[in-house]
Amino acid sequence: MSHSTALPPTDSIDNTEKPHLEDDGSKGVAKDAHGKQKRRHRKNIPSAPCDYPSPSEVEQTENDIRIGIATLAEIDATITRKRVEIEELETRRKELEADINRKKASISRLRLIPDEVLSIIFEGYMDCWRGPDPWVLMHVCRQWRVAATHTRSIWSKIMLATSNIANERRQDGYEFCHSVALLRNALARAGEGPIDLYCKFGRFSCSIPQRDYWATPQQMVDVLRETGAHHRIRFLEMRKPSSETMEEVEKIDLGGFQLLALKETILNWSFQGLNECIQKTAPQLRRLYIPRTYDNAQYDWDLSKLISLSDLELAKKADSGLEAVRMISSAPNLVKLSLTSVAIEPPTGEPISVPTLRELRLQYTRIKCKVMFPGLRILSIDKSTLLTSASQPLILPSLALLELVELKADECPHIHARSLQKLEMCSFTRSVRILERLFELIILPGHLRTRSIRLHSAYVDSEALADVLDQMPGLVEIHLGNKFPVDKPFFEELAGYSLHSSSISDPREPICTSLETIKLDTSWIPRLATKLAMIKWLRKAVDARAKGPFPLKEALLKEEYNEPWVSLL
Repeated sequence: MSHSTALPPTDSIDNTEKPHLEDDGSKGVAKDAHGKQKRRHRKNIPSAPCDYPSPSEVEQTENDIRIGIATLAEIDATITRKRVEIEELETRRKELEADINRKKASISRLRLIPDEVLSIIFEGYMDCWRGPDPWVLMHVCRQWRVAATHTRSIWSKIMLATSNIANERRQDGYEFCHSVALLRNALARAGEGPIDLYCKFGRFSCSIPQRDYWATPQQMVDVLRETGAHHRIRFLEMRKPSSETMEEVEKIDLGGFQLLALKETILNWSFQGLNECIQKTAPQLRRLYIPRTYDNAQYDWDLSKLISLSDLELAKKADSGLEAVRMISSAPNLVKLSLTSVAIEPPTGEPISVPTLRELRLQYTRIKCKVMFPGLRILSIDKSTLLTSASQPLILPSLALLELVELKADECPHIHARSLQKLEMCSFTRSVRILERLFELIILPGHLRTRSIRLHSAYVDSEALADVLDQMPGLVEIHLGNKFPVDKPFFEELAGYSLHSSSISDPREPICTSLETIKLDTSWIPRLATKLAMIKWLRKAVDARAKGPFPLKEALLKEEYNEPWVSLL
């Protein structure tokens, strides 16, 4: 028996058009056939009854509020009392901690160190650290204060200043002296020992009444002369004064001023009186450094009386010409010369001759005259420095170390160095042309004594590099530094085999058969894949060479900057 649901007849269905409901975000909104919303009439809804508390309830609530406020005030008072108690406890704790530290210090074995030993330690502390402050030693304990006071050498740094550039009595280890009284006290603490003097005559930025308290440059010089301290000045650095004090400094009277103990001076600015005083009264001067150009500066120095001068450094003086030539040549015992941004182009072609020179460092410097340095052992050429001309090669028969930094192929110097033993090249062009040109000038004419070469911060062709290095039969050490990527062909030439991923084949004679040591630094190789490949091929080359007749004695690898060298043997 089947169950079926009877459907109403068709004509019985109400076909009256009913409103169509659409989902427009507000559920149950009726719309007509044209999509317009029909207005719905709401029925009047009665309002809710008022719930305001009765008078008795209001009174009870106000009473509860008064009680809560009183309780809150009691809690705040309790918190305040507790905070006071905590502060008192913290103060007591600090006092007890300080007392404990004092008692610990009283039984410390450091107190057994004699004052003489403490003085030696203090002197070492002042020598080892840059800009130490001797006043720190005065605040440790009574014993240290007494020992520091009687250690005259740690009070040797004195700063002369005519401005309030510092509000403290010390700055970078130099005792700040801007008055006659402070200068006399500093000289008294230094005793009869040597003095390091730093002059910084700045502008006067204080008020007029305070200005009278500050000593003038002439007054400070007079104090040094009256106390005899000018005989003990060991180091002198002169900073450029401000425009307000420059004229006053230039008029300083240095009559009777002698720098008999002066060993080093740095002249960021100077004047004619000081220059003459140094040239005439500083026989022990060993280092003269003029780091920057000042107005109307001239290299009109006569260094013939400075018999102890061994280190001369000049910087930032363009078109010096004949003055620099005569200044350098007048030094009787010059050992080290550094020139930065100096153009030496004498109009008369006068040569530079320094037979005693052993080290020459040039940076952004042009020398277009004949030079004679027969005893030169170290030569460093940095950043597009030109040496002489093509018709005047630089003949250095004693040169042992040559450093070339950031040179282009057409700027390679004409150097004849038959005794060259070590070559360092850094930051040159991507082409190997500079290497080939250098070896044409140095190696091929018979200069075959080079034993060590260091290359870093450059990009070269590996096969061309191998060909150039193979022209050095006496080479015993190769150092490939950071940012110097080389690929597989170089390591194959070094190994004397074809290095495949799993085997070694095609044996042949390797390059540099006299090679004993190779160093590879991959710490600054930019691409990780290149770095890993270089390490892989170096290991294979070292292993392959160990199986042949030309094994290496030492192979070192450095993968990261702060890691030590690792032996591959």
